[in-house]
Formats: sequence, C-alpha cells, structure tokens
Amino acid sequence: MWTLAYILSQIAVVFAVGVLASTYLIKSRDKILYLTIFYSLFYAVSYALIGAWIGVILNLVSIIRNVWFLIEFKKKGSINVVSLVITMCMLALSSIMIFIFVSFHPIELLALSETLVYTFSLWQNNNKVFRWIALYSSACWLTYNIYVFSLFAIILESALLVSKIVGIVLLYVKKKKQNMVVND
Repeated sequence: MWTLAYILSQIAVVFAVGVLASTYLIKSRDKILYLTIFYSLFYAVSYALIGAWIGVILNLVSIIRNVWFLIEFKKKGSINVVSLVITMCMLALSSIMIFIFVSFHPIELLALSETLVYTFSLWQNNNKVFRWIALYSSACWLTYNIYVFSLFAIILESALLVSKIVGIVLLYVKKKKQNMVVND
C-alpha cells in the first residue's frame, strides 16, 4: 500500500489542496482560474500515481478548461456560454471514453458531475454561487477519494468541507448582523 508511488501521490494531494484552499480566499476571477490550473495539475499527478484514471482525465481536461477560461477572461472580462458548453461536452466525452475503454463505477459519475458543476461555477461571476458549489465539489471528491483510497485526499477534503461549511455560516452570520444593525 505505502509504495513510493502512493507516497508521492499523497504529497501531490497536499499541494493540490493547499492551492485549492487559497482559491476560496481570493476574489479575483483570473487569479482563481490561474490557481485552479495548478490545483488540477497536482491532482492529475496524484491520481495517475494511484491509477485513478477518471480523476486523471477529468483533471487534465480541467487544466485545458482553466487555461481556455483564463485566456478568454483576460481578453473579454468574461467567459462566453459557448466556451462553457464546449468545455462541458469535452468533459462528458472524455469521461464516456474512459467508462467504455478503461473502467466504470457509479461513484466515478460523481467526479464527472462535480467537474461539470465546478465548470459552471468558474464560468459564472457570483462568488456566493462559487462558494456553494464548492460544498458540492468537496462532497463529490471526498466520495471519489474514499473509492480510490487516497488517504490524504480523504483527510484534507474532509477538512476543506468542514472549513467551507464554517466559512459560509460565518458569512451569513456576519451578513445577518450587518442587516440587523442597518434595520435598528
């Protein structure tokens, strides 16, 4: 179990989660897109080292998506819906090919659905939506990481899920307090 490849995969997970965690602290869409390129790269390496091929493919396509979205965002200040649809089709097609030629397990559908939903969250410009989708993302990847038994990914994704819940609750508490002060 604790082969060199497995240990290296867990180190890559630590880097991936560190980069991912930083995206939730940043408001700038282009910086989020830039960081998600590295997040996806570290996770692709991690999954490749443990043979979790759906995770590899989804993260490699996510890198393409993130580069494409970043270039488009820098040029136009937004990402058009055509780019969103094409990216989602690429994700679905690559996943279907993996399901047909490599493996298929229903839990792998969670990883695909997360990647599609996360793609939508990157496309739209509402940070509140981005944060809520992050909860769904963590739950999906946590389930997938249990399935492929990536120990550090399980531990760190669990911690991220809890921190995202706490962060959202704190934002709503803060907003409610601000509304109470304004209404008094």
